[in-house]
Amino acid sequence: MSYPALAFGTPRKLPKASSLVGRVVVLDIAFAAEVAGSSFEKVTQKLIDGLGPRLAMWVDHHDHVLHARFREDPRFVLCTKAEHGALPEMITPELVERAGAVDTIVCHTDFDGLCAAAKWIRGGVEPYPGADDDARAIDTRIGTPGDLATTIDRALRARPRDEGLFGLVVRFLAKGDASLLGPIREASELLRAHEDEARRLARAYEIEKDVAVVDARE
Repeated sequence: MSYPALAFGTPRKLPKASSLVGRVVVLDIAFAAEVAGSSFEKVTQKLIDGLGPRLAMWVDHHDHVLHARFREDPRFVLCTKAEHGALPEMITPELVERAGAVDTIVCHTDFDGLCAAAKWIRGGVEPYPGADDDARAIDTRIGTPGDLATTIDRALRARPRDEGLFGLVVRFLAKGDASLLGPIREASELLRAHEDEARRLARAYEIEKDVAVVDARE
């Protein structure tokens, strides 16, 4: 199993093309919207242009008005959220083969994106039976994901900017090495303290002129 370099991004914040090695596939990163100082031209198009022929494929399932611009470019496999609730189900052996060898995977930092990266590394094979369904349940918040996916999702929500954790999750899902699960479980438990504190604060609210006010200073 070949293991490409990993890079992580969001629709508003993408790595520079110059920092990415060789041929690149982008997974589960929506085109930037015209909000909050971000724009398609400044973010998404900049990466596309910077990669040029090194862009092997861009696979995404988020709605965007500019999908139509790339309809004739076979490197872009784009659909809507209604068509595919999560990205891993779009990653098939045929798609991976059509893209050819890649040196770098750029993916989103949630369970959906990291699972898609692992599935790509595995040549389009699910990291474990039901992983596609788990990704859909987590990304759409419809249905109940399995215990393993729930643990990973909680870990990612507890440490949403930890690129070391992102890489660990991809390696665990791609290789199935149980020794990598311990740190993921530890990160998952961190969320419990945040949840307990949120409940404590919520119980202390007061109503002021029909508005619920919570004092979170202490």
